[in-house]
Amino acid sequence: MANVENRDRDAPMFVIYCNERRVATMFDPQFEDMFWCSYRLEPIDEFGDRVIHDVTIWEHVAFVVKDMQGNLPNSNTFSGGFADFCDRKTDRLSFRSLWPPRPSLTSRVFAAFAGLVGCNSQTRKNTEPETARGSRG
Repeated sequence: MANVENRDRDAPMFVIYCNERRVATMFDPQFEDMFWCSYRLEPIDEFGDRVIHDVTIWEHVAFVVKDMQGNLPNSNTFSGGFADFCDRKTDRLSFRSLWPPRPSLTSRVFAAFAGLVGCNSQTRKNTEPETARGSRG
């Protein structure tokens, strides 16, 4: 059970829908096995809590998982090991072939470039010369 890369464990990865209603958010992905990845599930509200702890939802694959942008990453994903989850013995549930979203190639290239020049998304170096900024006295 390995954490996936260097991700923020509290950053939402996916949202679970049942009958087109948001019922839970998925966090903290962990690789479990060759095709399986588990997530910590948090219900959206009391209704969502009842839904995600109902074993029939998982047995009948009566749910849809979407990414944070509303896209359907894998229409054929299903869950496993849900008995302990439904009995509230764990807050994690495994999903087949549902890997965490990867950063786009563009964002990875920008991040690599920023690392080379000593910048990151939090700090920005101003390399413009003083005279070009229009400082006139």
